[in-house]
Amino acid sequence: MLGRSGGRLPERVREGTWLGHVAEHAAIEVQRLVGIPVSFGRTRETRTPGVYNLVYEMEEERVGVRAGKLALDVVEHCAGIYGEAMDLEQRLDGLKRLREKWALGPSTKSIVDTAAARGIPWLRLNDRSLRMLGYGVNQRKIQATIASTTAHLEVEIAGDKDLTKRLLGDQGVPVPKDAPTAGASSPTSGASASCARPTRRPASTARRTS
Repeated sequence: MLGRSGGRLPERVREGTWLGHVAEHAAIEVQRLVGIPVSFGRTRETRTPGVYNLVYEMEEERVGVRAGKLALDVVEHCAGIYGEAMDLEQRLDGLKRLREKWALGPSTKSIVDTAAARGIPWLRLNDRSLRMLGYGVNQRKIQATIASTTAHLEVEIAGDKDLTKRLLGDQGVPVPKDAPTAGASSPTSGASASCARPTRRPASTARRTS
């Protein structure tokens, strides 16, 4: 399975290596088998025997996490720990369908690929096509082919309450916490838990709306 794309892993396996290191390469390889061009990975031991810190490259978080779980199942199966029969082709097919589900659209992918080729990091910000290119004061956001250099994208983000709160929260800005109400008959029952602090409406606004 790991084949030639496993780098020095076959040699390391013959010499003796951690199972965590094997799992790292397996996570990379199962992604490559479904067409994801990844290659980076690192494994480091911890103070607890048999427990490792493992990092591996992924293209999309959901697909990468699923690939990691599949890699662990493969390693445990080969080690005789995973007792159930494993249909690897079926699991890989499921991983491929998941990748297709969350794949970038052609326009967004073209922009992201160009940024990556120039060494510009990018991050997925929602389940759709909103992406952040770069970081700090130089960051820019794109959604499909719309860039944050126009006001259109900011209006779109501001119109999505959940996304706005998540983006602000990720930057350390205090935001209200949602809490489910007890029922339709008591719509304010969750009010005390839904806001981190009380809000006050300007007096001029209160007079106009009273």
